[in-house]
Amino acid sequence: MTIQHIQKSSARRIPISPEFTIFEYGSLGSSVANGSVAEINGRYPVQGWGRNLESDEIVYVVSGSGELEMPESVVILQAGDVAFVPKGQKIAWRGDHLVVFIPCVPAWRPEQHELLNE
Repeated sequence: MTIQHIQKSSARRIPISPEFTIFEYGSLGSSVANGSVAEINGRYPVQGWGRNLESDEIVYVVSGSGELEMPESVVILQAGDVAFVPKGQKIAWRGDHLVVFIPCVPAWRPEQHELLNE
């Protein structure tokens, strides 16, 4: 196995909403894990919740500040913080120039992301 390297210029930019943009770095040569960088300004989703149906997510805050909201609590995020989001957890992001790196195990695919209006 060789080391995989993906430059930001080669990452797939996915503008999910005006408040939330993902730079998807592909599978890095493996279906076991992958990673993306998200830029968050505002709340995503604007109403309700999102959840990953298949992957656990580890969130590393690269820069900025914000919140990771859940129906039962809120986690304040600052640069250097790490949060673990288990698969199926309802969340919403709220950021002020928040940039996070999110490795996913197993590898994230867009079709496993679900939005909930509740």
